[in-house]
Amino acid sequence: MLQTLSIKQFAIIEELEIQFSDGLTVLSGETGSGKSIIIDAIGQLIGMRASSDFVRHGEKKAVIEGIFDIDESKDAIHILKNMDIDVDEDFLLVKREIFSSGKSLCKINNQTVTLQDLRKVMQELLDIHGQHETQSLLKQKYHLTLLDNYAESRYQDLLDKYHQTFQNYKAKKKELEDLESADQALLQRLDLMKFQLEELSEAHLKEGEIEQLEIDIKRIQNSEKLSLALNNAHMTLTDENAITDRLYELSNHLLTINDIVPNKYDKLKEDIDQFYYILEDAKHELYDEMANTEFDEQVLNEYESRMNLLNNLKRKYGKDISELIAYQEKLNNEINKIENYEQSTSQLREEINALYNQVIEVGQALS
Repeated sequence: MLQTLSIKQFAIIEELEIQFSDGLTVLSGETGSGKSIIIDAIGQLIGMRASSDFVRHGEKKAVIEGIFDIDESKDAIHILKNMDIDVDEDFLLVKREIFSSGKSLCKINNQTVTLQDLRKVMQELLDIHGQHETQSLLKQKYHLTLLDNYAESRYQDLLDKYHQTFQNYKAKKKELEDLESADQALLQRLDLMKFQLEELSEAHLKEGEIEQLEIDIKRIQNSEKLSLALNNAHMTLTDENAITDRLYELSNHLLTINDIVPNKYDKLKEDIDQFYYILEDAKHELYDEMANTEFDEQVLNEYESRMNLLNNLKRKYGKDISELIAYQEKLNNEINKIENYEQSTSQLREEINALYNQVIEVGQALS
């Protein structure tokens, strides 16, 4: 609702302010008294075309301001917020400046806006009905707005329920359409997906397997060289000049010294004894390793065959092992989705029918 209209330097009006009260306001006067000029000024606030002829003779610009009560104009408030305009949800200040050059400037709550944005907001707040103009009364959307405004206090809860139920109905219909569209494409790929899933499942893929196979293959291929190195290392710890024997002798010498000079070399003897036992453990570990380094052609063939299988799968699918494992899981989910297609669509159709009946029921209550 327009509450206050301020006009300055517009046509023949030097300055005028009108306060509008609730209900009907009538502007009366003789022909030529300026009634239509006031209507023209209001027209500038809703975005009608400006002209330099509107600027009072001898002035640089005309200014029209309007203060509107927007407490009940939810659509206007929504538009303003989308335009990032600061909104006081009770009042709105609209200003139009028209310059003698013919250009104009539009402001809403002191923020400059385009003429198009001004029109977008004001069509929700104000309408001018002229004898030969196309009016919002002819627009179907405006009819609905009038009905909603009339029914708001009495039927708002029911109207909100209708909107929510209808939105749920549309969302479920779209979900069904998306499912049907997607599953038609998936059905065409079902055989291929099943083949791929079987192929990957039979491969028993494991993270890090290729890296371990590379180590094992290298070990077997170099078993002769490895065996010689292990043997030499073991002999270093077991021959007649073995370091462990020397450490054992050294420990005994320190024991004799400690009998004569107590406690002086306790720490040294402790360290040597610890090193001795470490080397003893190493000697047994090397011996066990030597027993497992024999060249086994059958095992090598198995490892190489497994490596070839994994590399072939990587090349075929263009993915590494971790990605193949994830792809296998994806295939499994998609196959299950397709196989459960009928159940999913049937359930959705039941929900859609139930929502449709609710929409009809609430709509009938509104009408």
